[in-house]
Amino acid sequence: MVGVAAEHTFLLLLEVIETNPTRAGRFAPVAKERTIHGKLNKFRNIMEKELSSLPWDCREDLDTNLSGILSVIRNFRNQSGHPTGQIVGREQAYVLLQLFVTYCKKIYQLMEHYAK
Repeated sequence: MVGVAAEHTFLLLLEVIETNPTRAGRFAPVAKERTIHGKLNKFRNIMEKELSSLPWDCREDLDTNLSGILSVIRNFRNQSGHPTGQIVGREQAYVLLQLFVTYCKKIYQLMEHYAK
């Protein structure tokens, strides 16, 4: 469920960007991608060019808190989504929940920036 929530939060960010007429055109290629993985890759490529225009709090640890954490969460989601018989341990679940909070804070910082 954390994986689905993380992807949904990323899609909410894209919706905020799409509603901003000054920013929507720059991120239009992201919307054309069919998969969440494709959308994330396109978004990352565009964000590399946008870094200098972002405020410090958005720029700080952006790659780690966005791409890195989402990648970890997605990997666990993919592992648990396939019948392997492995059970996600208590410690792993705790870590994923903690990472999700950090990830969401960064997404919401970006939402606030791109809503302007």
